[in-house]
Amino acid sequence: MMVGLMRRDSIQFKSPAKVNLGLKVIKKRPDGYHEIETVMQMITLSDALLFEPTEGGIELICQGLNLLGDRSNLVYQAAELIREKGGVGSGVRIILDKRIPVMAGLGGGSSNAATTLIGLNRLWQLGLRRDELIDLARGLGADVPFFLYGPRAYATGRGDQLSPLPSLQKLIMLLVKPYLSIPTSWAYKALNLSLTKDRDSIKIICQLIEQGLDNQIAAYLFNDFEETIIAHYPIIGEIKNDLLNQGALGALMSGSGPTVFAIFPTHHKAAEVYQRYSERKMQVFVVETIMDMEEVTCETE
Repeated sequence: MMVGLMRRDSIQFKSPAKVNLGLKVIKKRPDGYHEIETVMQMITLSDALLFEPTEGGIELICQGLNLLGDRSNLVYQAAELIREKGGVGSGVRIILDKRIPVMAGLGGGSSNAATTLIGLNRLWQLGLRRDELIDLARGLGADVPFFLYGPRAYATGRGDQLSPLPSLQKLIMLLVKPYLSIPTSWAYKALNLSLTKDRDSIKIICQLIEQGLDNQIAAYLFNDFEETIIAHYPIIGEIKNDLLNQGALGALMSGSGPTVFAIFPTHHKAAEVYQRYSERKMQVFVVETIMDMEEVTCETE
């Protein structure tokens, strides 16, 4: 973390990853996006964003991964958008400390963009309401609004039409990402919509969550992308099957992949399997589900 670098007038926020507990791709929309139905869940794996006021423009420094700090980065785009919205004349230095793998199906870039909107709304004392921030977020990407809305939601449309779902029971997860990256745009192009299945699993997952039976949703996890992506990258299917064989209650590729998450009954069991994967050339994390948006707040002011 970057607390040691902070000035008194700086603020720092967590920027959490997400997993999709269920993901159905329905059809392609006239605007080029796809109509989807999904349940998204924030998890404790997170980046950190530090915001420092400056006299100049927008400066973005990326730490942890080799990312560009220019207008191609969603953080930069989000900063420009809210700066223009608020009519702000001063500048900001943003230090992004990356821990969430990129192009991994975990929503790291979208989360960073949403966190930038939250952070600069506070730093510049703009007083924008959450619904106003969500309107800005929709222009940045389909998943960005969720990270202003979470920690768990049922989403339709492009993924930006959100309804809250309760978080009544913490789940323990192990994330495993093989060393490959899958652009979301490629995953959608590769998907054969005629092969996606009409399932009631999303409805069942939502019903179980509403009843506080989170521990039972593992049996209903599903993702329409899995079959297509695993056909191109069999290692993803191998990881999923191995995690199930190691005692996971359920396992699923998140988003467009390639990260696989598995729900385990205890921290101890998840830690055992973590050791198994940490010895291989893969990124692996033990995480929990975030139950309240208060867990995603300013760390230090």
